[in-house]
Amino acid sequence: TFLDLINLKDLKISNNQLDSIDNKIFYNLSMIQSIELDGNNLIELDLSVKSGIFFNLEVFKLSKNNVFDIYPSLFLKFPNLKSLIIDSNQLKELKSFHFSNLAYLK
Repeated sequence: TFLDLINLKDLKISNNQLDSIDNKIFYNLSMIQSIELDGNNLIELDLSVKSGIFFNLEVFKLSKNNVFDIYPSLFLKFPNLKSLIIDSNQLKELKSFHFSNLAYLK
């Protein structure tokens, strides 16, 4: 895991055929600004980690996976998100409240 990498700013785990990610890898990444998980086989993503851990996150890439649902509270954890890329998934529905907390999204 990345427990000792407390100053990590960019996490790129793209194109690795991952079908799941243990949410514990994010526990000490309070400085993280970019997470790229595109090009895997993820079906869902559990980001139920301590509050505030993603406060600095500006870029989140989840494209080219098999995600079929995004929990409404997921993006509440990303108050400073500027770029969200979730294309090429199996999403059935997105509602405006999914994005209501994303004031900086471009």
